[in-house]
Amino acid sequence: MRLYQLALPVLFALSACTDTAQPPEVATPAFVSAKVTTVCALYERALAETKAALLPAPLDIVIGCPGRTSLKSQRSAFERAAAVRTANAAPVPATAGTSDYGKRLFQRMISRGVPVQVATRMTTTREFKRALAARI
Repeated sequence: MRLYQLALPVLFALSACTDTAQPPEVATPAFVSAKVTTVCALYERALAETKAALLPAPLDIVIGCPGRTSLKSQRSAFERAAAVRTANAAPVPATAGTSDYGKRLFQRMISRGVPVQVATRMTTTREFKRALAARI
């Protein structure tokens, strides 16, 4: 019992200490915005192309993009896991480029909910080329 009587005041004293460390530096909004908007332009176009093809187009495709940061996932955990498996199994088109980033960007579109055939078409677009150049 004596140990608890000693430990309790020490814990209270430690909890009263303030953190004097500097907060982590945050990237400037203009810097983040330039990178994010190029990839989000790709996602927005992928959403539009998916809808135009009359395929299921969850808003998960554009979650986190400017103006859509408050969106919540419409898919269940099982659906999201299945999309990741589909993305990993999808053959990466040559138009995605030779870099690992092109492959990741292609797979990221599919895991967000873009159908494989639409994601494959998207690798030939100007938006995809710009997103490759941005390299987030």
